[in-house]
Amino acid sequence: MGNQEFSRTIQSYLNDNMIVESSPKVEGETNRFWHSDKRGEVAVILDNINVNFLEFAEFAASEIKRGHHYHEKYTEYLYVLSGEVKVIAKSLITEEEISFFIRKGDLLTIKPNIAHGFLSITHAEVLTMGTGSNPFNDRKSFSEFSSEHYSV
Repeated sequence: MGNQEFSRTIQSYLNDNMIVESSPKVEGETNRFWHSDKRGEVAVILDNINVNFLEFAEFAASEIKRGHHYHEKYTEYLYVLSGEVKVIAKSLITEEEISFFIRKGDLLTIKPNIAHGFLSITHAEVLTMGTGSNPFNDRKSFSEFSSEHYSV
C-alpha cells in the first residue's frame, strides 16, 4: 500500500453553497490528510471546525433515497466512508437544480438553504456532521426535485 498522495480536487456548485473535496492529501496541507499502509488507513476529515452534531447513515443497497430536506441555519458536512452516492440539490435562492456523484473519501459541504437528497448507487456508508443550529430542529422537508435526477 505505502503512503499514497493524491492531488486533491475541489468542485464547487450552486454559487459555492455546495463544495466537494476529493482525495484529501496535498503536500504541506494539514487540514485534510489521508495515509494508507499495511495497518490500514487514517484520514483527517475536518480540521478547525467545531461540529455540534455527528451521525452515521447507511444506504443498505443501491437506489436507496435519503435526505430530501434543507436547513435554514445549519451547515452540513457529509463524508463518504464507502460506496457511491448521487447528490441531488436545489438552491432555494436561485432555484437552480443539479446532481452529481460522491464517492469514498469525498467530503461534501452543504450550506444553509440548499435542499438536498441522496440516491445510493451502491451500498454506501456516510458520516454527517455540522455546525449551527440543531439539525433536527432546523430540518425542513423538501420533495420538489425534478424526477430526471433520480435515474442512476
